[in-house]
Amino acid sequence: GDSLIGGRAQHRIVFEPGPIGWGTLGAYLIGIQRYGVGAAASTLAFNPLTMNELAHAYSSRSPYRNVFGGSNLRPNPHLTKAILGMGGLQALVSFLPGTRRLLGTTPLGPADLLAITGGVLLPLIVNEYTKPAAPHDIVLDDADWPEESLLEDEQEIVA
Repeated sequence: GDSLIGGRAQHRIVFEPGPIGWGTLGAYLIGIQRYGVGAAASTLAFNPLTMNELAHAYSSRSPYRNVFGGSNLRPNPHLTKAILGMGGLQALVSFLPGTRRLLGTTPLGPADLLAITGGVLLPLIVNEYTKPAAPHDIVLDDADWPEESLLEDEQEIVA
């Protein structure tokens, strides 16, 4: 039958994981080049992977550009707190020796942090700037996706 998700949303669902995967893989390959295969390279993959998921949660609030000021979204304090909290936990497991031992990660140097930052920011930039610009005259909520992008033919999801 009929597709529940179609149009632009289906394209985004297929497209957006690509840059996230490439950012994570890029950081991992930098780790392999610097340290060889092992815990240090895996640490360079683990950090961008988890941070990309947090960035994606924020980016996914709108079908329009929104992270870099592209759309006028209402604040979502719960999401902001969750992202900041999870980012803080990620920092703890990345920088505290006890938590690093628990997860088997290694200490991060400045070059590692640069690789991680690039592995997160580049996918976020690609995913954001491949979205359309938002209409300037409306304020969007998280749920304000264009109808045609989520459900074709006005179908409803029945629980």
